[in-house]
Amino acid sequence: MLRKSLLFLFLTIFAQISWASDQVYSLTERSSSVPTFVYYVLCGSLLILSVAKIMNTEIFGNFSFAFVSIKSMFMLEKEGWNTLKDGGWLLLLNYFVVVSLGMYMFLQHFHVNRVLSFGLAAYYLLQILALFLTGVVTGNFKRFFHSFRSYTLVHQMLGIALIPFLLIWVLNEGTNSIYHWIFIGLCVVFQLYKIFRGFVIAIRQNFEWYYIILYLCTLEILPILALMRGLAGGIEGV
Repeated sequence: MLRKSLLFLFLTIFAQISWASDQVYSLTERSSSVPTFVYYVLCGSLLILSVAKIMNTEIFGNFSFAFVSIKSMFMLEKEGWNTLKDGGWLLLLNYFVVVSLGMYMFLQHFHVNRVLSFGLAAYYLLQILALFLTGVVTGNFKRFFHSFRSYTLVHQMLGIALIPFLLIWVLNEGTNSIYHWIFIGLCVVFQLYKIFRGFVIAIRQNFEWYYIILYLCTLEILPILALMRGLAGGIEGV
């Protein structure tokens, strides 16, 4: 009985293999609206992080501790840690690359002018310049060091967080438009966290209240509202 069962199973498998060998299979190229350069940019971003890791083996650990806790950032600063030191500038470069790429894909989906792809990167530079000028005008430049580093740190961590998300977005492009809004949501969440950190640091540094209110209105809230209004107008015009 066992021999008959094995013989029947063998004949069945052999028949299926013979039938499959007569079939013609072909690979169909997957259509994608993602430009080829996007993949190269993502590979370049991973290379940037690899070089930063080689330059400083503890870079991601230190940045994570400083990002989660302001107190940890102060402690690291006392030990000579800096957001642009020992590979930190590469993390900032990575932020410029990935956030501009994410904005490009977002604007491409809604057929908005691609020049705005560099808007978030320019926004960071504008805020840093404004902080620098504020420190010079008020004569309290040294008190703004923590704000400089906190600003840069949040953007650097956003750049790291966007890499796996962009990889998923690119590989699943065209399947769901929710990725475009998740990208904006991530940027908004990090921006709100940056405002919170700036507020806490300002209180710890004993800044006057009118400075804090002026800071929130001119450097944080107003630019965000202007950017959201510009993007909304561009999308509605499509």
